[in-house]
Formats: sequence, C-alpha cells, structure tokens
Amino acid sequence: MTINSKKAVSCPPEVKSLINIFSGVSAALVTRIFERKLKAAEIIRFKEKSVTELDQEDRVFRITESGGTVGFKKAAASPEDWGSSPQIWTNCFLAYLAVVGYLFSEKYPKAVPSLLMFIMQILDFAQTYQWSEAVPPLAHNFHQYILDKGELSTDN
Repeated sequence: MTINSKKAVSCPPEVKSLINIFSGVSAALVTRIFERKLKAAEIIRFKEKSVTELDQEDRVFRITESGGTVGFKKAAASPEDWGSSPQIWTNCFLAYLAVVGYLFSEKYPKAVPSLLMFIMQILDFAQTYQWSEAVPPLAHNFHQYILDKGELSTDN
C-alpha cells in the first residue's frame, strides 16, 4: 500500500477512485479539488516529486516567540519554483485539468474546454512577456477568479 492509498481511506469515494490514476498527486490535493477548496497558488503542488517526496507537503521550520516551540507550515511558492519557461506551470496545470476532467466533466462539460482555452491564453502571454516575472502572477490571479466565480465555483 502506498502512502497515497493510505490517506485515501478517509477520502470521498469520488477521490478514492482517482488515487491509482494520479499516483503522484496527494489524496488531500484531489480532495481539495473535489470539495472546490483549491486555491490557484496550490497548482504548484502538482509538480512532479521524487519518490521520497510523494504525498508530503513542502514545509519550512518556524520557531515561535512564545515558548520557543517548533512548528511546520507550508512553504509558499516563489517565482523561482515556476522556472524561466512555462513548462512547469503547464505540466502542473494539465495534471490539475486531468483531475478536474475526471471529477466534473459529466456535470460541467464546458469546464475542461474552457480551462484549455485558459492555458492557450497563458501560453500566448508567455510568448510576449518575460515568463518568471509577469505571467505566473497573472495566471494565478485569473485562475483564482475562475475558481471563485466560474462554473466550478462553490456558488454554482
């Protein structure tokens, strides 16, 4: 049993059925997509990881002032995480799109084609503007808008 399948025990049935298909993606991440709680900045979590990193979130140490306790928190994605070309973002977004397709294509048949058009727009921007400085923030802001107001938002 893999780390990912152990966590699948507490997942919704729709997520459990995808665990073997998306073995490099954490069950928690797929659950966040299913529950429509994913934030655009989390797309980086679809970045392929080594076997030892699978299903473990990126973490940094934090020492608090009160009591000197040590805790963990998620490391925020930095511009360097996206690289100097659209390849990492595109790979992450396509993996996300595949999960969205499996989970929502029957109920929302326009979601995947619309997100594919979004990818095309971002790749067009990448040909005009410097990738690492301008395009990922634009992509994240617009994607967050889609998550908040689009067909797959929790408002629909």
